[in-house]
Amino acid sequence: MGYYHRKLIQSAVFAVCAAMLPYLATWLWIRLTHPSNSAGMLQLCGPTAIAAIVSYEFLIRWHAGQSHLTIESLSARLNEDDYGMPTSRWQQLIVRASTAIGFILALLVLLSALYTRN
Repeated sequence: MGYYHRKLIQSAVFAVCAAMLPYLATWLWIRLTHPSNSAGMLQLCGPTAIAAIVSYEFLIRWHAGQSHLTIESLSARLNEDDYGMPTSRWQQLIVRASTAIGFILALLVLLSALYTRN
């Protein structure tokens, strides 16, 4: 996005910060709370998820500011944009097959996690 708006220094700094933020948030969380060996996924992945949500919100607001748009108008433009949507029959088939494979793999991971838990 920084390259698109011709802000190379800002984009490089933000890329470094965005790459390090989830790891630093998790590291800091583990240092402060000292989770047990049986800590759940929420305790371990919560800080990373929060960092990802905050980074996404910052990126959207930065992009809207660089484009001289409000958040609402940027959201409307993004919803109306059909760029990258599969148009030909083979593209639609690949998207459907990839979606089905991803759903099946996610279901298998969930089932294996539930099966090994008991």
